[in-house]
Amino acid sequence: MASVRRDGLQRLDGVDLLVVNAGDPWRDGGSVGAPAASIVGLDAALDRGIGILALHAALASLRDYPARAAATGGVWLPGVSMHPPISDAEFGWADHPLAGDEPLVAFDERYAFLQAIGASHVVATHEHDDVIHPVVWTREHLRGETVSRVAVDLLGHDARSYDSPSHRALIARLAGWATGR
Repeated sequence: MASVRRDGLQRLDGVDLLVVNAGDPWRDGGSVGAPAASIVGLDAALDRGIGILALHAALASLRDYPARAAATGGVWLPGVSMHPPISDAEFGWADHPLAGDEPLVAFDERYAFLQAIGASHVVATHEHDDVIHPVVWTREHLRGETVSRVAVDLLGHDARSYDSPSHRALIARLAGWATGR
């Protein structure tokens, strides 16, 4: 199964939106080292401006892809990043065009203490230990003269998160934005 997922990055021609919702392959017993053709495939997709929607654990996945961290604008740092126990939660909207009119609520984890890379536009946040942490953001990732629109949504631990109408509506807005629609 892991090789099928990795090989898929070699076939991104004509794809408008890459959705990444995968765990940490190093921690989850996967092999270290991405196939060279998959690295080339992701780089080529970024060079042409593919849209990316990075969900939940995506900041801990694709660790062997040099372009991944700069594209998503953040990484999960083992031993530093964390989340309090999963629970019902309400997230705060930032001043962003993709923020919703309804409260963003979901049964989910609340990631904290991630390593930010570059500038991002925060869509939603949560507070943990008196610190405001971004949980959803957008960014425009420039490669040469091409821009890839990248939306990151750290919610989505399991199906209960997607039971939330406000979370599903947010995902639709993020996917539309990432593809330029």
